[in-house]
Amino acid sequence: TTFGGLLNAQAMSPLTFLVTRGLCGLGIGGSHIGITLFCEFLPTHNRSLYLSTIQFCGALGAVLECCLAWSLHGQSWRWLVRCTAIPAGCSVVFTLFLPWSPRYLLIKGKTAAAAKIYANVAAKNNRADVLPPVFDINVKNMKTDDRALSFTYHLRRLHADPQMRRLTWALCSVWFTVSFAYYGLVFLSATIETGSKQELHLKLLIISLAEFPAYWFAHRIANSKGRRNGMTLVAFLGMVFMAVLTCQNYLHRVVLLPTMFLARCAFATLFALAILYTPEAFPTSMRSTACGLTNAFSRVAGAVTPFISFRLRAVSAMAAGGVYVVILFAGLISTRMLPFDTNGRALRDVVTPTIFQGTQTLK
Repeated sequence: TTFGGLLNAQAMSPLTFLVTRGLCGLGIGGSHIGITLFCEFLPTHNRSLYLSTIQFCGALGAVLECCLAWSLHGQSWRWLVRCTAIPAGCSVVFTLFLPWSPRYLLIKGKTAAAAKIYANVAAKNNRADVLPPVFDINVKNMKTDDRALSFTYHLRRLHADPQMRRLTWALCSVWFTVSFAYYGLVFLSATIETGSKQELHLKLLIISLAEFPAYWFAHRIANSKGRRNGMTLVAFLGMVFMAVLTCQNYLHRVVLLPTMFLARCAFATLFALAILYTPEAFPTSMRSTACGLTNAFSRVAGAVTPFISFRLRAVSAMAAGGVYVVILFAGLISTRMLPFDTNGRALRDVVTPTIFQGTQTLK
């Protein structure tokens, strides 16, 4: 991401810009791997709190990006891209402190290394008494070849039975919807008529602040209403706010800005609930593949939505808003097609249980 961002800042033609920006996308597109790894170590209770906290850091980054753009408003866009690429490079240092995925180690046949990670995690959480002083891991019927790491292998497994197939495509639709609406609103916010660029940056910053309460709402709704019902509720609220914004050309600024703030909060909450539900719904053996597939659908939506928020809006703002309302309604229906809720459910690990020899089975 850092390498692509720095090259992107030096782009001298549209083609070079697209290619170097694509390199950034290769890194950003793998952001779900961190959440997948995190889920392997999370307890069932307060799982939504931990995942919402991780997403809160993303909201902080969005607000800091607005502040950075505001501070560099008199400079070239190249400086904004350069400064944005630097934190990604610094984050490489923190990856050195992350533990390896126990499941990955088991697939590669490194059971001793996986056992060491479990012992280390137990010790750091003051639960060293859970594991015996000496133990080994025996995984029955678990594939330990490279096929178990193949994307196509797990992609076929996502369609192995009707429930898994329904879950996969319903979530792909939800991710497409939330990304389409979220980034569409971001682009629509940039079209607000203001007296100066300084005023525009200030309004974008205010709208971006809606990200912070969104993750608190996501945590509260996920535990009180459930993940699936919460997504339905928030999708409905977002659809209502977007319906109001279809008439943005006739709305006073006093009404327009708060409506965009509430819509941004609703879409960010929907995003947070989708990110929370997706890794919980799939077993560890295919969680990364499923998250990558749904993330790909969200990227496609992010690439398509500018044609609606800019091109179609230039023709008719009401027509553009109507498209978002229809897409949100389709996403609302998709949330009701999800086969189950994950609230309070333990994460499924693999099809066959992991047995810790010398102690009781851990779940």
